[in-house]
Amino acid sequence: GVRINMCSRLFGAAFVALFLNVVAQDVDVKVNYTALLARSDLTWSWTSAASAPSASNEQDSAFHGNGDQGMLLRVDPADPLYLYRFTVGRTSLYDDREDGTPHATGNFAADRPRLPIGYTTLRTRGALVEGSMRTHLANGSTTLTAVTSSGQVHVTAFVNARFDLGDVQVYDVVGTGGECSLQFNHTWLPADAKCQQPSNYFPNPLPTTSNVSVQGHNVTVVQWLHLSGRTHAVAYTSIIDSANPCHQTVVMAVSNATYSGAQDAVAAVSLALTTGIDGVTSAHSHWWTDFYPRSMLTFAGNAKMEQLYYISLYKFASATRETRALFDLEGPWYIAFTGWPDLHWDLNLQETYYNIITANRLELLDPLIDGLLRNTPNLINNVRSSWMNDSAAAPSGASALDMRMSCYWDYAKEPDTGRCITDSPTICGNLLWTLHLVYRAYERTGNLSYLKRMLPLLERAVNFHVHLSVFNPTNVSLTTTFSPEYAKGVNINYDLALYRWGLATLLDAYTTLSISSPRAAQYKDILARLVPYPTSSNGFDIGENIPLAPDGHRHYSHLFMVYPLSTLNLSDASNYELAAKSIDWWAGRPKKSHYEVASSMSTLLADWSPLSYDEGRRQGAYTNITYNIAERLTSNTFYYEGGDGRCGESTPGTATAIQDMMLIAEQGRISVFPGIADSIIPSARFVNLLGSKGVSVTARRENNATLFVQLASGASNDVALRVRVAGMATPWQTYPSTDLHMLGEDVALISLAAGSKLVLMGAGVPTSELVITEVDYDASTANQWGKKGSPGPAPTGSCAHYGTPSGFACSDDKCWTASAALTDCGASLAEPALTCNPTNLTACAIESANLCTSTDGCVAFGLDPTWEGDKHVKLFAAGKAVDNNDWTLFIKQ
Repeated sequence: GVRINMCSRLFGAAFVALFLNVVAQDVDVKVNYTALLARSDLTWSWTSAASAPSASNEQDSAFHGNGDQGMLLRVDPADPLYLYRFTVGRTSLYDDREDGTPHATGNFAADRPRLPIGYTTLRTRGALVEGSMRTHLANGSTTLTAVTSSGQVHVTAFVNARFDLGDVQVYDVVGTGGECSLQFNHTWLPADAKCQQPSNYFPNPLPTTSNVSVQGHNVTVVQWLHLSGRTHAVAYTSIIDSANPCHQTVVMAVSNATYSGAQDAVAAVSLALTTGIDGVTSAHSHWWTDFYPRSMLTFAGNAKMEQLYYISLYKFASATRETRALFDLEGPWYIAFTGWPDLHWDLNLQETYYNIITANRLELLDPLIDGLLRNTPNLINNVRSSWMNDSAAAPSGASALDMRMSCYWDYAKEPDTGRCITDSPTICGNLLWTLHLVYRAYERTGNLSYLKRMLPLLERAVNFHVHLSVFNPTNVSLTTTFSPEYAKGVNINYDLALYRWGLATLLDAYTTLSISSPRAAQYKDILARLVPYPTSSNGFDIGENIPLAPDGHRHYSHLFMVYPLSTLNLSDASNYELAAKSIDWWAGRPKKSHYEVASSMSTLLADWSPLSYDEGRRQGAYTNITYNIAERLTSNTFYYEGGDGRCGESTPGTATAIQDMMLIAEQGRISVFPGIADSIIPSARFVNLLGSKGVSVTARRENNATLFVQLASGASNDVALRVRVAGMATPWQTYPSTDLHMLGEDVALISLAAGSKLVLMGAGVPTSELVITEVDYDASTANQWGKKGSPGPAPTGSCAHYGTPSGFACSDDKCWTASAALTDCGASLAEPALTCNPTNLTACAIESANLCTSTDGCVAFGLDPTWEGDKHVKLFAAGKAVDNNDWTLFIKQ
C-alpha cells in the first residue's frame, strides 16, 4: 500500500508539541528543543565529487546506533560514480574461542575480539553535481540528498531505537529520473581477528548465504559459523513501494553470536515487518524525542562547543542502553582491522562514563554495572588462585566484554598454573576506578541501590590491594605496580589514591548500610597507616622515586587524589598549593594529551582557589576544551589515536568538562558556574543537572551575573547541602522564603526537605526572571560539525606536511585502508640508519623515501608530526601496517 514519506514520518507535529514547554514548579523552562538540537545537527554539503566528504576513513561518517547495533553512513567520491556506504557494526559481537579449546591462543585479541561484519553500498548512475547530508539529533536519523547528472537520490537512514519492535537498521531511498530503482550491493567480511594473529591462527569459516520468505518478502540471510559452534548472521530485505517503484526501503538486522544466530536475525526483521516501517519509524523517533528533555545546558560564546555537548549525548545513547552492551573503545561503530578490538581498562572505559551521571541519565550506566555483576566470576578469576576467596581485579590492560584477563599485554603469570592474571607488577587499580563510577551515581542520586550493588565487588577490589600491601612496623605501603602508560614502581600514586578512596568508601558504606564487617578494623588500621603520596619539587610523583619527567605524561593517573576521586581536601591551603603545582606541571608538559581532563582540573582549582574569582583558571578550563575540539576531534566528533583506531572516551570526556564548568559537586558542596569565565561566556543556563544527594540543579546566568539557582530534591529523605554560587548578587533571596545560613559571601548551608524545591535568587532579581530558554546565537554559527565542501579530510600533517617524493603517490588514509597491499596489523622492519636529524621530519621523510625506493617490499614511510612522543621514521614491509602510530603512506608506483 501507499506509505508516508520517511521525512514526514520522522518530523511530525508530535515532536514539536512534546518539546516546546516543560514547566517546573518555580522555574518556567521554555526550551525549544527542536531549535536547540537542530542547530547542533552534524551537516555535510558539497558541490562536486571532488569536494564531497571522503570515505577513505570514518572521520567524516554520520553515525547511528541503538545501544548495540550500529551503522556508519558515508560517501565515497573516489568511486567513478557516487557511492553511499552503510557500514554495519554490533558492540556485543565477539569471537568466542574458549581457553583450553583446540583453536584458543590464550590471547583474547585473537580468541575473543570484536568481529567485523561488512557494509552495504548504493551507487548512483550519474555523476555528482551537488549534495548534502544531515544527522538529525532530534530523531536519530540521517538524511542525504544528491543531485547527479541523471536525477536525484534521497536517503534516510537510522538504527531503530525501539529495538523491542525490531532490532534493525533502515535505509530508505527515493530516486528520481535516471536514479530510479538503484541497486544495493553487499560486502561481508571474514569473522576473524584482524590483529594479534599468531602463526597458527585458524580462521573461522567464510559466511554462507541463503534466502527465506518472511511475510511475503524475500529475506537474504548471511551466516557466519564460529569455531565454537555458535553463529551470527545478517538478515535483510528490500521493500519496493507499490505506489512508487522508485522508493525502496532496506530493513537489515545483525544478530549476536548464539547457537541460533540466523534465526535471531530473521526474527528481528520479521518483527519489524509486523510492526510496519511506519510504526518502526514513528516509535524510533519518539524514543529520541523523549530522551533529550531530562536535562540541558546552553551558553553563549562558543556555539561549536555547545553543539558538541548534544552530539555527545546522542553518541552515548547510540552506543549503549539499558539491557544492551556497554560502551567499549569503539562503540557499535567497529573499525575493521583495528588493533584495539576491546575494552581498555586503564582510562578509556572510565572516562567515557562520567558525563551521563551529571546529565541525569543514569539508565545509561546500567549496562556497565550489569556487566560488572554478570562477570564477577571472571573478575575473581583474574587474580591469583590463593586470593580468589576474597579478591577480584579488572584486567590490567584490555579485554573482551567478558572482562577476563588474558595474555595480551601488561599481564603477570601465576607460577603454578601459568595463567595470565592481574598482579604485581601490572596495572592493578582499574577495578577500583571503575567502581568509582558506580559510587559517583550513588553520590549524585542518594540512591542506596548503587551502594548496595557495588559493595561486594568493592570489598574484593580493596582486598586485592590488601594482598598487594607491605605491612611495615610504622606504615602500610604497596608493592610494585604499574602506573598506566608510564612506569612500574612501589607506592604508585594511581594505586595509593584508589586504595585510600576504596578503604574510606568501604568504611562509610558499612556505616550507611548498618553493616558490621569482621574486616572493618583492619581497613581502619590500613587507612590510618597508609603511606603518604610520593611528592617532589613539582608536586605529586608517579610513584616513590619516580618524578614526572620534564616531557610529561599523557595519563593523569598520578593526580587521582585531586581528580577524579577528589579526596584531597582543597580547602586546606597547603593541599591546594600542592594540587595546583602538580596539575600545572602535568598540564604544561609536551606529552599531556587529555585536554578535557585538564579542563575539569582547571575548573576544580578555580572553584577552590584562594582568590574570590580566579579568571585565569576559568579561562584555562575553556581553552583546554577549545584546543581539544580544534586539534584532536575529527569533523564528526570522533578521536583517533594513530593507526590503531578510534578511542571512544574523548567526546564524552569533553562533554564532562563542559558540564563541570556549569556545575560540580565535590568535597561536600555543590558549586554553580564554577568554571565560567566572564571574559568568554557571559551567559549560561542549565536545567536538571545532578548535584549531590538526589538534588538536581537548574540555573541561569546573564551578562556575567547569576540570576537564580533552583535546587530540586528527588531524595526520599531531608538533606543538608553546602551550595556555592558564583557571581550572584547578595543578599540572596529565596523562594519560598527560607532562612539561609551563609558560610561566606557566596556559600550557604541549606536544608532541603524530601521532594521539595528551593530557588535562590540574586538581590534585586524579580521573579519574572525565573525563566529558562536556550541561549540565542547567530544562525551562521550553527551546525559546525560535519564537513562543508572541503576537499576530503583535513591533512593530519602527512602529505601536506612532507610533499610527495618523486615516484610515490601520497595517501592520508589510515594504515588499514591506504592500500590493498597493507593488511591488518604487523611489526615493522628494522629501522635503517638515517643521517637526518630525527626532529627534522621533512628531511627524514625525504631521506627515508629515497631508502624506500631502493628497499625491496617497502611501501610507506613517515610519522604524523601531531603524534606526541616519538619523532623517528620507520620503513614497513608490504603486507604489513604500522602498529601504533598515524603514518603518512607513500605507495611505490
